Amino acid sequence: MNKPINILFLCTGNSCRSQIAEGWAKYFGHDSFEIQSAGIEAHGKNPRAITVMQEAGVDISSQESTKVTDEMLKQADLLVTVCGHADEHC
Repeated sequence: MNKPINILFLCTGNSCRSQIAEGWAKYFGHDSFEIQSAGIEAHGKNPRAITVMQEAGVDISSQESTKVTDEMLKQADLLVTVCGHADEHC
């Protein structure tokens, strides 16, 4: 069996956009992908993002706000930046 594709969503603070992207990717990708999100900094979880995703039927409340590491970048098969700041500074 092949190793799942590792997708890393990157944002400035890993509190909203990248968290939402991680949630949707896990929801639609199931076990076909290894999904992570991180930020240049870790700003904590945005309660509004959790609420909006719950309204859509996707629970992201157990996801953590994480600061990106070199190891995460090395493991990623695909890096998706979800904001210009992260794109410019990573």
